Amino acid sequence: MKKIILLPVVSFMLTMSATAQEGCAGVCISLVPYVSNSSVPADTVYLNSQNGITLYANYSSCCHDIFGDSLKLIWALNGNPYDTTIAYTTSNYVYTHQITTTTPGTYTVYFWGFFYPNNPYYTCRHITVLSDSGPSGITVSSTENSPVKIFPNPVKKEITVSSSFAEKGKVIVTVYNAAGVEIRAEEELAEAGPYTKTIAADEWPGRIYFIKIDSPAGTQTSRLIKE
Repeated sequence: MKKIILLPVVSFMLTMSATAQEGCAGVCISLVPYVSNSSVPADTVYLNSQNGITLYANYSSCCHDIFGDSLKLIWALNGNPYDTTIAYTTSNYVYTHQITTTTPGTYTVYFWGFFYPNNPYYTCRHITVLSDSGPSGITVSSTENSPVKIFPNPVKKEITVSSSFAEKGKVIVTVYNAAGVEIRAEEELAEAGPYTKTIAADEWPGRIYFIKIDSPAGTQTSRLIKE
């Protein structure tokens, strides 16, 4: 009787694992919901000290078909269990769970069950959440009463820099990635009076950037989210 009971169980586990390996690419963390696993980059993000940051765990409909409506995710912080979620929403055959956190660290997420914690077929990528300050060498300015305005934030297609200068002078725009590496710089001479400049951002990958404006009105450095 033991052999008769054991064989179907072993067969079920092997079939389930093989199906998941072929069609269920795993569950990935992103800053946006309903994105396919293949389009989610590992990334570094910065906390909003007041509201925290919302992380989304996305997985395909075939994964949901394997695990069913009772599917539970376990979120790991620095490799240790941090939280679990069961409630999900879905759009275009992609399922999403979410949490909001104010705790810095590296987040990974797994399907709950006998696959946790180290089955590589059931998890992909991670997000490292850092404190609200910028990377080394970059200090984010206060936006309160700033003479230089940078908007919108988050940005989709283009950034607008707006100010008013009492005198003629240089305007230097420098853009850094999340690691603090300069990726763009440009300089121009601006006349006294109202000033407006637009910067195309539609081809930038969706992640965190820092933009620094040196101008006759002063220096302004902002953290920017590209959607």
